[in-house]
Amino acid sequence: MKLLDLVRARARASGAFVRTPVGEMHARVTGSGPPLVLIHGITESSETFLELQDALSHVATIHAIDLPGHGYSDIPQRALSLDDMSRWVEAYLDHAKLDRVAVAGWSLGGGVALSLAARAPERVSALVLIGSIGPGMPMPFGLGLLRFPFLAELLVRAARAPGVRRAALRDVYHPSFTPSEHTVDRHWSAWRVRGRTVYLRSLMRAIEVDSLERKLSDVRAKTIIVHGRNDRLVPFSVAELLAARVPRAELRALAHTGHAPHLEEPAAVRAAIREALSA
Repeated sequence: MKLLDLVRARARASGAFVRTPVGEMHARVTGSGPPLVLIHGITESSETFLELQDALSHVATIHAIDLPGHGYSDIPQRALSLDDMSRWVEAYLDHAKLDRVAVAGWSLGGGVALSLAARAPERVSALVLIGSIGPGMPMPFGLGLLRFPFLAELLVRAARAPGVRRAALRDVYHPSFTPSEHTVDRHWSAWRVRGRTVYLRSLMRAIEVDSLERKLSDVRAKTIIVHGRNDRLVPFSVAELLAARVPRAELRALAHTGHAPHLEEPAAVRAAIREALSA
């Protein structure tokens, strides 16, 4: 049996997989208390939230999900839009019997969370947007390269070298922050599933962040935006636009922080999530 099959078999035995009408979704479920859904960013997986999830397990029942085509969830036949991905998340909520939840989304996950909150406001009690994508966001150069054939595959092969692994993640973090070797390892492990690079390439071509523009005024949930002032992937101006357009939004700017506040400034993100849960 292949390593991936063994991992999935163990996860299925613990009830971490949910079969939905649109496909099988994987989630790491821990803790007790009001329900909280965590949605990761593009090319990542639910494992990016391991430390955050463990730190909050005493205040919430946390569902850290793998988006379609990421982690151990099924790989769709075509690239999904933000609305499509939010429907997968809603299908997960249905089958996990979660009527109303707080949602925290990082980067791409923030866009999915916004789409879900606008399309199904009765399902979302509060939002925390962590370095979220949004309208007016330029395509980051490094991610844009993944749209071209074979470049993603070459990157994954090159990333076997420790120096390349870290260099490729340089723009994710503030220069003063050094990710642990474990953090670097789990980022690249998310690329190793067969078919992953092909799907991510198609997703990079299809994703339309400006499609969120017309949805923002429909978000009714209390929204806390946590964004690094030195984010080199999603500019701080995107967070300012979201704060201006989402009706009940509050912006919390983090100095000396890049694109991953949940790793760089975890206390600030935990505080925002606790506030969202109380709402």
